[in-house]
Amino acid sequence: MSMPRKLQNSWLQVARLRAGFESRAPLAQRLGISMDTVYLWELGKHRPPWELMRPLSDALTVALTDLVEALWKEKIGDLCPCGCGGTKVFDPPEGSVFADADKAQLLHARMLPIALPCANCGKIRIYQHRRKNSHHRTLCQSCSRLEKPVPFKCVGYNLPNFDTPQYAKHCPQIIYLKPWQIHKRQRWQKDHPDNFFDVFSQRYRCRRCTQAAVPIGNRVKRLRELEAKESG
Repeated sequence: MSMPRKLQNSWLQVARLRAGFESRAPLAQRLGISMDTVYLWELGKHRPPWELMRPLSDALTVALTDLVEALWKEKIGDLCPCGCGGTKVFDPPEGSVFADADKAQLLHARMLPIALPCANCGKIRIYQHRRKNSHHRTLCQSCSRLEKPVPFKCVGYNLPNFDTPQYAKHCPQIIYLKPWQIHKRQRWQKDHPDNFFDVFSQRYRCRRCTQAAVPIGNRVKRLRELEAKESG
């Protein structure tokens, strides 16, 4: 029969004992959960959901900020890791709106939501999800619709002995992007440096021209290698 895993004075276990809960049963009863749930919290296997963090803070007489930092490994007031400028909060500010979830989902969340004011109207939006390589929009949907799109011209690709740029078939040559789309492309380019996109000159290289330039570049490279062999 396997023995239960021993705790090595976890933060939650120490806080429970200091609060006068010598066993997990009274704390579990006060929160309306099972002792196994408290045990998993103390092991670090599970995190308490948002709806139980404040009752747990009151039961342990521990500041909510300290509880969040210890159990969720986050700090209230820190900036959002995506670089949008939003801040981590516990309680959504009054008058804020949920952008990618709702109040019911927040109750079961195990990370701090992000409060992000619109850069134009100031309306605060609450984001709960932080996906990899994603970003939160600086403008709300209403203000985003009012923003004028910016034209970007495709630079095409170059061919040997041609002075003018060439364009792939079905190249749009000019596209119109809104501010949130420009920001999204800038972030995407960080992971794809081969794709040209310049905000200041309002120029870019479309996907079709990028693909068309690859075989041409390979042919030029092979020709130069052959020329180097013949001259050598």
